[in-house]
Amino acid sequence: MRYFDDIEFLGGGVHPRYASHLTTTAHNLSLELCSAGGLYMHTDEGARVDLPAPAVFWHLPGHRYRYGPLPAPGWWHHHWVIMRGPRAERIAAHALAPLSPQHALALDGEHGLHALFVELVGLVNGLVRRQGEMAAGLERILAAIDGIAARSAPRAPRAGAIEDLAGAMARSPFDPWDADAEARRLGLSAAHFRRLFAAVAGAPPARHLHALRMRAVAAALIDDRRPVREVAAACGFADQAVFTRGFVRVLGCTPRRWRAMQVAATAERPRR
Repeated sequence: MRYFDDIEFLGGGVHPRYASHLTTTAHNLSLELCSAGGLYMHTDEGARVDLPAPAVFWHLPGHRYRYGPLPAPGWWHHHWVIMRGPRAERIAAHALAPLSPQHALALDGEHGLHALFVELVGLVNGLVRRQGEMAAGLERILAAIDGIAARSAPRAPRAGAIEDLAGAMARSPFDPWDADAEARRLGLSAAHFRRLFAAVAGAPPARHLHALRMRAVAAALIDDRRPVREVAAACGFADQAVFTRGFVRVLGCTPRRWRAMQVAATAERPRR
């Protein structure tokens, strides 16, 4: 199987002033855009969702949908692409389903989606089916939707304070940091502080700080030509074996190997 052949594009279209009231059961995945106007939508027997533009919505196989134009302006600018195959199943499960249980998402801005949909629909309906370009166009749309959704998601309480703390730790990784003291400063329990820190920074406080310190030593090994043991000791790591194991977990190789690779890369860099 060729790389892009795990998805089949079945059709697509652009309707500038769509005004029909429809009921349908989806047999394949479709991804759709309301770039102007507005529509209402019901998924299965769920409550009505009003979607003033801009908004994206999708049909998942086996689900029933009812939708039509909002009273004002009485139409919406409708873009749609239908697809099936293993990649379409992954998109449905992992890219779209987590965004909304109603299979629809109002957006904080159109962010070029209109042009991306027009481009993809043109490829789908072209005389020459350029499979790779269609798959890439679909991924650009999904990436744009994911970025819009992430920017518009509500921030967790105290997330800004956690970001500030993570930034301070990055600037001074070898300063003493006490997670319990930081939790008390922010008025959080220790457990909640660690969960929130991991959600914001990508790892719990101790693991995040460990990675920052190892990367700081890695940077020092490039500029400081002393033996690795001495550079590590100067950064506060007295036990060489413990330091080496921690370095490998973060950087993927030993400190000596890391330094050798950086020296080799610098030597191979062309002069200007």
